[in-house]
Amino acid sequence: MPRQRPIRERLQNASDRLLAAGYEDSAADIEAILAPGGWQRLKPTTGEEIGTATTLAVMLPEDIRDELKDAGARLGISLSAEASDGFRAVLRGDWTPPRPVRATRNLTPQPRKNLNLTIADDLRRRLRDLFPDLAQDLGYRLTEASVASAWLCEQLGVARKPNTTIKLVVPEPLSTHWGHVVEQRGTTLQDVLDEGLLALFDGTWQMPKPFRSPSGSAVSEARAWGATKVTVPIDIDLHQQLLQAAPRLSAEFDRKVFPGTIAIAVLKDRLGEPDGQDM
Repeated sequence: MPRQRPIRERLQNASDRLLAAGYEDSAADIEAILAPGGWQRLKPTTGEEIGTATTLAVMLPEDIRDELKDAGARLGISLSAEASDGFRAVLRGDWTPPRPVRATRNLTPQPRKNLNLTIADDLRRRLRDLFPDLAQDLGYRLTEASVASAWLCEQLGVARKPNTTIKLVVPEPLSTHWGHVVEQRGTTLQDVLDEGLLALFDGTWQMPKPFRSPSGSAVSEARAWGATKVTVPIDIDLHQQLLQAAPRLSAEFDRKVFPGTIAIAVLKDRLGEPDGQDM
């Protein structure tokens, strides 16, 4: 019977093969276990590691995602394990996720990609359960993805991309409905808008042709419903692409399309409208 190679040698070989095949995250996970003391990452600390774990997709500008992956590989750190540590830090009250950075100028648009993290379901659930209280205390909403990205960037020394905002004028019942839906889903208007715009720009979602109202009717209808202004943070790269998309869609639909028109269409598609009301 042939002699079996040591487990460390086999794991190192597996890591090398995964890296050569393009599976950097999986290779980094194995390297993290091979690092000094890495075996302790296999031990559940408070029980949340026991049970199932699922993928959390964190959408980031491609350069930021690549910087995080490079830093993790260089330091021998599993990004999934590191993000899990960030979740625990929030649950313990040791760390407060920061408010997204705002910017006053646009930057050159960058493509966005998912950073896939594997995190225990129970840990994710306990963090989500804490979000309502955190939103009340902090004055801004958090998501699993925003917590994971902020922690990883802070711990690995990667600068986060700033956000800008877009102001939308919508009927008050629609604004209220959107607020209820994002709260129920444990997400934010920014995350919904960013994901919807990304789908528009990569062609996986088509914006419906805007309805052309008689002159002045749109203003009258908005007043009748009780118009309200909704300020939504938006990824600065996507905002730049949104500004570029408006004239293109205006020509395509043969009617004026504003950036706000596109944003409202995205939010309506993803969050819906109040029952029995077409706004």
